[in-house]
Amino acid sequence: MPTSLDLPRILMIDDEPDLPQIVENLLVDICTVEGHPTGELGIEAAARKVFPVAIVDLQIKSSQGAKVLQGIEIMEAIRRSSPFTQIIILTANASMESAISAVNQGAFQYLVKPFLRAPLRKTISDALKAYEAALLADERLSLTNGHFQSFGLTPRLADIAEGILDGQTNEEIAKKLKIADRTVEKHVERLLAHFGIHSRFLLESKLIKMLRQLRKSDSWSFTRGEYQRSESDSDA
Repeated sequence: MPTSLDLPRILMIDDEPDLPQIVENLLVDICTVEGHPTGELGIEAAARKVFPVAIVDLQIKSSQGAKVLQGIEIMEAIRRSSPFTQIIILTANASMESAISAVNQGAFQYLVKPFLRAPLRKTISDALKAYEAALLADERLSLTNGHFQSFGLTPRLADIAEGILDGQTNEEIAKKLKIADRTVEKHVERLLAHFGIHSRFLLESKLIKMLRQLRKSDSWSFTRGEYQRSESDSDA
């Protein structure tokens, strides 16, 4: 079982003080939980760091006493600072209509209190996958050929890498670049050799990891020294 340091940390905004720990116990092998008892505290936490998933009570007390914050208000505030965070609304049966409305306005899903272990685990697992998918889609939209060349790739290998991350087959890449299928196969082999890996799946994972490193640097700048192009990578 992975340690808590290896697991993603999700946000929970609910005024029941014991609920975050109960949820964490149910999700012990999936994620850890950071709980906040008011909407304002939860919004502040989401502004300080990114959570892949936030569980938000549909109606929660405000730090200002009698005022009640709506889950939709909190969801919109979190999305302003973290647009890819997947929001799960907690509701009682009496509030089902409002929960469905929240989903229609962009929440990932809703859970009805008291919730069962299996639906909770499935919903959180699906939300974590949705967060990763949203990040990957955004990264792909942000790519240019120049970003791949920052990895020490020739322009042609950068074209091939871009196609792989776009989910294209060798045949589709060949058609787009107007080159032979066998030429694409050879370029894929060169990419695998360049990064010292042996499968297309691992190649895609490697490229994603490197792009995330690249994104963390200022203005997509990148230190070329770590990924110098080898002499064998001169384009044919």
